Amino acid sequence: MALASSFYNDPDFDYRKYWQGREYEDWAERWALQQLFARIQHINGPPQKKTVLDVGAGFGRLAKFYLPRVKGALLLEPADKLIKQGEIYLKGYKNFHYYRGNVESLVHFSTSFDIVLMIRVSHHLNNLFHALQLLWQVTAPGGFLIVEIPNKFHFRQVMRQLLRWHFGYFNNFSVDRRSPKRQKKNVIPFWNHSPWRVKADAKMIGWELEEELSVSNFRCRWIKKYLPQRLTFFLERHSQKLLGHLYFGPSIFFLFRRAND
Repeated sequence: MALASSFYNDPDFDYRKYWQGREYEDWAERWALQQLFARIQHINGPPQKKTVLDVGAGFGRLAKFYLPRVKGALLLEPADKLIKQGEIYLKGYKNFHYYRGNVESLVHFSTSFDIVLMIRVSHHLNNLFHALQLLWQVTAPGGFLIVEIPNKFHFRQVMRQLLRWHFGYFNNFSVDRRSPKRQKKNVIPFWNHSPWRVKADAKMIGWELEEELSVSNFRCRWIKKYLPQRLTFFLERHSQKLLGHLYFGPSIFFLFRRAND
């Protein structure tokens, strides 16, 4: 994770600009969160009195969704640059606090949270089992975890591997999407994960699956170029749950619940 911190601290890289032109992906993730928070409310009541831990919160892109809905939030972020940007981006809110750290920092936490989020972080992690264990430790009994993974078996990738007769691809091991050249240069890692493996690991730890969504299902250059944005949003809205169990899209959102001890 030290490599990730240096990457996001790089003065030549602006993570806020990364999201310019990605309005569809941003909207799709906010819609997924809206559905999962509604599921949490259905199970355990309104979130207004609940506390949130956002692991890898970045500059607070998604915090503007949940901060108006919860009692308070701790935003865990290793990059000083993103923390400074986030404090400006979220200056209208009083119920949050940034803490400099990463997933490994959770071993030092004694506080537990009602809702824990880890979104757009797992692609930097090879050992998700360990991360899920650490997330378990900081989630209150009966609390919830929302975790996003880049899907190793999304539809276009499956078709690509089948057409190439790369049947060895179809296992539950995580795969590093970097080219051999970029791996040699030690460029920041990008792992795609098997949703079946993540579910099995979570179950072994003790997480109970409540919901799974397929997100950014229409993340395709020509679709974004030629289809009206309103139509793409409509299709995404009505496909996340429908395609969730099929693991169709490039991003999978899981909602897990920690059983009461």
